[in-house]
Amino acid sequence: MALKSLTVNGQLVRGFKPDLLDYAVKLPFGTASVPSVAGVAQEQTSTVTVTQATELLGVATVTVTDSKGKETVYTVSLAAMTVLDVMKLSLRIKNDAYDIEVQDLIDACLIDLNIAGVDKVDPDDALTMQAIKIYCKANFGYDEHSDRFRDAYEQLKKVMALAREYDEAET
Repeated sequence: MALKSLTVNGQLVRGFKPDLLDYAVKLPFGTASVPSVAGVAQEQTSTVTVTQATELLGVATVTVTDSKGKETVYTVSLAAMTVLDVMKLSLRIKNDAYDIEVQDLIDACLIDLNIAGVDKVDPDDALTMQAIKIYCKANFGYDEHSDRFRDAYEQLKKVMALAREYDEAET
């Protein structure tokens, strides 16, 4: 009486193994609604009951009950992907060794945008997120194209500074 598969919003949970009962799933950055968790039992005679998370950063449980009433409970803890997580993916960093340095770059970018006249600096905004990515690639030593990333960032910063959507005085 185990699960054959475990999904969040239709996507298989990474690292799923029927004998592991606890999972932490990072939701894509900007996820706004509580995802749906589902499971499929290995045995057709077993039933699957899902208690969905009620909050975006909540916990869902998937209970598999066999024909004799014995239960196995899987727990799925939902966590939000942070700007730091997105930048680490963008920079192809797979560990936590550079977290402080990358977070410093994120903070420096947001300050630089503000100094340039971008009053509304919101990482949930797609253009702001792109500016942060380009800034991090330009200043982290991502590859030999740092100058191109730096130039692209400067151009994007100028456009954002001139756009009314990023000017608090216009709202």
